[in-house]
Amino acid sequence: MQASPPSEAQAINGVSSKTLPAADRVEALARLTSRELEALFLRATVADRDFQAISGHPRGRVLAVPGVDRGLRGDLVRRFQGSVLYPWEGKSFSALSASEGRGINRFRYPVRRGWFPFRTGLAESRTDGRPCIAIDYDVPENPWLARGIYDELRALGDGLYLGRGGMRRAGTKVPSLVLWFLVDARTHDRAL
Repeated sequence: MQASPPSEAQAINGVSSKTLPAADRVEALARLTSRELEALFLRATVADRDFQAISGHPRGRVLAVPGVDRGLRGDLVRRFQGSVLYPWEGKSFSALSASEGRGINRFRYPVRRGWFPFRTGLAESRTDGRPCIAIDYDVPENPWLARGIYDELRALGDGLYLGRGGMRRAGTKVPSLVLWFLVDARTHDRAL
C-alpha cells in the first residue's frame, strides 16, 4: 500500500500545505462542506508509513456533519466543534504491528477519559476500495450501538489525516456517513 500525499493540484478551495500555514489549514478544512470534504477524501491517499505516523495521542477535531454544514446553523456547529467546550479531544493509537493496532477516543468532559475503543489497520476503503487506515469499533468492550461505527482515515499531508466517520447499516457495504473529522498527528495531547 504505497501511495503519496495529494498533490497541490488536488487541493480543495485552496486548502493545501503549500498555500496555507498549518493552523490556518485546519481552520480552512473546518469551513469546507461535507460534499467538499468527500471530494478531498476521495483524492487523498494513505501509505504504510502513515499507520506509524498516527501512533500516540494526536489531537482531533470534528469538521462537518452532513446536513448541518452550511449557513448560520453550520457556522454555529463549527464554532462549537472547534472550541474547548467540545467534549471530543482526539484519538489515541497504539500500533501492535506494522499494519494493525488498537486505540481509543479521548474525551475531556465531564472528566478526561477514554471511551469507545477500536481496532485499526491498513485496509481497502469500504467507500471506494482504495487504501485507507480503517478504524473499527466492533470490539467486545463497546456497547452494541458503538460496534456499528466504522471510520476511515486518509493522509492530507503534513501530518493531517481526514477521517470519514460512518455507521454500518444492515445489508449495506458502505457505512452511512455520520461526520467528517481531522486527526492532527503534528500535535499530541498527553496520554490518558
